[in-house]
Amino acid sequence: MLLFGHLGITLGVFEAGASISRWGKGKKIDLESIFPLILIGSMLPDIIDKPLGGIIFKNQIGNGRIYAHTLLFLLGLFAIGIYFRRRFHSNTGLILAMGCLIHEGLDELWLQPFTFFWPLYGWAFPKENSEEWLHMWISGLLNNPGVYIPELIGVALLLGLVPGFVRRK
Repeated sequence: MLLFGHLGITLGVFEAGASISRWGKGKKIDLESIFPLILIGSMLPDIIDKPLGGIIFKNQIGNGRIYAHTLLFLLGLFAIGIYFRRRFHSNTGLILAMGCLIHEGLDELWLQPFTFFWPLYGWAFPKENSEEWLHMWISGLLNNPGVYIPELIGVALLLGLVPGFVRRK
């Protein structure tokens, strides 16, 4: 999945969750105040892994799905989030972790067990050719409904939700 799918769908999931919690408890969740955290969390695995695996360790790994796309990273982020929640009464870490969880779900990482369950299958990540990323992204966006449909949904959600956040702020 690409940028708009991750951003828009993650934002939509948070909006749906906030709406459901409002129905159940009558308590308003202020998504506008955590909007930047939601967006950062939705892209955090790519923000970490694409430069690390595709640029810094390009010759050794060449893979944009490494450490931050693992269950271990996700559990660590949730542990930090729980610590910050208990210690400082801050939900920042949990919001980032939820954004990463949604990202990993949208990336369908359960289909890549050597990455998702790292290091249970060994310490090495699957090696890819980072030179082909741009071609793969463009080809997927033009030809693969599994790529362009989530991107279109993400764009629609961003166009529908972001202006309301900006106006209310």
